[in-house]
Amino acid sequence: SDLEILLKSLQGRIVLMDEMILNLFPSEEQYIMFPYLEKAVETLKEKNDWLMTLLLLMSHVIRLGGFQLEVNKCVICGKRNGIVAFSFTDGGFICKDCYDTEVDRDLNKSQMLLLREIVNCPDFSLIEKEYRIEDAKVLFEKFQHYIEEAFGYRFKNIRLLIE
Repeated sequence: SDLEILLKSLQGRIVLMDEMILNLFPSEEQYIMFPYLEKAVETLKEKNDWLMTLLLLMSHVIRLGGFQLEVNKCVICGKRNGIVAFSFTDGGFICKDCYDTEVDRDLNKSQMLLLREIVNCPDFSLIEKEYRIEDAKVLFEKFQHYIEEAFGYRFKNIRLLIE
């Protein structure tokens, strides 16, 4: 039935959130993520927007894991104007003066704007925002890769969630 499919889908997302907490943080630090995990599960139940919920949770995981992404100014020089690219390798926005053609342009403009909103969101209130699903899926994939590189952990069966 549709309800069974929905429940299995929800269960898969909760398992992923659980996996992030249990495997990315040492046991003595896992408690710092519990309020975010609890809010993510509540948000999933209320809004059923699994993609934005997971993006917000991943953003909190990155920040609380000590890997802050700079989304308010150029990560290299600090300029707030003329942002032309985002680089996960460099950890943030890059302005036109610092941009080098060898830098991977990881995201397009609409994806960079969505990323900025996600990273700057202190809770899960962004769940009300309308967004392009394609942009969110790109960010989900980029966040997954970034977390795997930064924390040295490979998620199991995460690809099934975005298909």
